[in-house]
Amino acid sequence: MICWDRVGDHLVVGVFEQGEVGGLRRYLTGLRNLLDERFAGYSAWELGMPFPVSEAVDPRLRAILRRRSVGVSRWQEPEVLRPLREAVEAVLVTLPDRGGIVELRSVDVVVAWTRSLTDLRVAMSAAVRDGDPVVASRTRFTTRWLRSLVRTLDAASTKPAEVVPQNLVDSVNQVRAYWI
Repeated sequence: MICWDRVGDHLVVGVFEQGEVGGLRRYLTGLRNLLDERFAGYSAWELGMPFPVSEAVDPRLRAILRRRSVGVSRWQEPEVLRPLREAVEAVLVTLPDRGGIVELRSVDVVVAWTRSLTDLRVAMSAAVRDGDPVVASRTRFTTRWLRSLVRTLDAASTKPAEVVPQNLVDSVNQVRAYWI
């Protein structure tokens, strides 16, 4: 379970349980690799700019494209997938190497988290749609966890800013020192 809270105007702090940050990093790295593989198949010889040679066949990519825009053509695919790749990278940068405290310091980073986790959930759901029921059951747990992460992050990031008492700031700093 994760706990998000807003501190001040722009800072959103998340506290993950042990192991959750590493799992999230693995999932997002996999999504980044999937996107990079797709981009590697783009060709620039037709238009002088990277462009997909054929429609995406991977069910995970197709699900993301469908979610972002009904009827995405090959021409529009880079406009959908490149911002996702940038968002995934922004999330990976914010994940701590040690400990479970995540600090999102701007609205743009919060938006990157929301987009990345939502599209990761969509991709994972599509990957097991017609697959092994045991794997589907395990994936269902993860996709529910991702949905919960997005919902609680949205709730914390959109709530009105509160004045933070100094003793709470001191407590957060003590926890940060413990985790880091």
